[in-house]
Amino acid sequence: VIARPYIQRLRLDDYQVRRARGTLETTRGCHFGCTFCFINQGKNYDKRWQVRPNEAILADLRAYCDMGIRNFVFYDSEFLGKDESLFPAKAELLERIAAELPKIRFKIYARADTLLAFDRFDLLKRAGLVQVFVGAESFAQADLDALNKTLRAEQIVSAVQHLEARDIYANLSFIVFNRNTSTQTIRTNLDAVEGLVRDKPRLLGIPSFTFSFESDWKGRRKVREGVSRTLSDKTYMIHDLRQKEQPISETVFDANLEPLMEIYRLLSYEWSKKLVKLNLHRDHATADERPALDRWFHGLTPFCLRVMREYLDRFESGELTLDTLPAAREELYQKIFRYYSDLPASHRHLETYEDHASAMDYSGQSARVEDDEYWLDAIPA
Repeated sequence: VIARPYIQRLRLDDYQVRRARGTLETTRGCHFGCTFCFINQGKNYDKRWQVRPNEAILADLRAYCDMGIRNFVFYDSEFLGKDESLFPAKAELLERIAAELPKIRFKIYARADTLLAFDRFDLLKRAGLVQVFVGAESFAQADLDALNKTLRAEQIVSAVQHLEARDIYANLSFIVFNRNTSTQTIRTNLDAVEGLVRDKPRLLGIPSFTFSFESDWKGRRKVREGVSRTLSDKTYMIHDLRQKEQPISETVFDANLEPLMEIYRLLSYEWSKKLVKLNLHRDHATADERPALDRWFHGLTPFCLRVMREYLDRFESGELTLDTLPAAREELYQKIFRYYSDLPASHRHLETYEDHASAMDYSGQSARVEDDEYWLDAIPA
């Protein structure tokens, strides 16, 4: 049986056509055993690691190129792999992509340490690499150790610097609230991120650092002594938790951080929705509007970091609590609204305040705001 691309038969709008990407795998599985990740938790793959022949990968790429597609995502869990004996074949693939195919652009998923071990950043760039999803998880070494990441924080920094030097977008993923998270580890991350974004903030997917939390795939609730595992039910955190771990209500992270988590969640939800709207608007923006849009994208990471640090300070001082959340939320959206003030007039409004944030008063049990949210009604408990 031959699988054929079907994208040319889809009825796509213009904005979707411009963003069409071919997707394919060069490998499947993962060598690593991070405790927070689903990949090796259970029998998700027949083998721990499989590699496709280069000829098969190139045939897929040629089929897409014949359809006029030049943008790709390699959906490997880990593009390079842990075993350095695999690197020569990967280098050959990249050399052949550069030599045999029309100019393409692609994204990969890779760890910082495998990027450094491969050490062929110029080849990756020449073959068409424009973005790497790097599973950083944290810049706090204690977090990485608790997550069995087998990675040094300085390796993440080094890999990002290599990518930045070649204008390759490093989309760093984080587990902001994990089993080891404390206010100090959050502060360590803020310091590290601020150091990386000074020169090229738009090359880093850092705003995604604003909010995420660890899921526990094996039901092991191992947290530090004295740490609470029960959320209050007053914030929206309980609904986010159930979406990932239904119907479990206990956490693997410190539930005492809930007021801070709620502020970070609101910030993340707002900028994420606005970013989508502005990306679509930028397709047809006027010449007069583009400078304002560019300033918004360029300043988003520094803005998020400033807000996160301010509310972290307030949480540590005892000013940010479940009782003070309503006032803190209002102040947060005022800050966001001021940040939007330079945008084109049609995009200065808040995206999530009226339909989402304003519906919560944090005085009693929170309710889901969107009836079909997370497909919870369709997934049995």
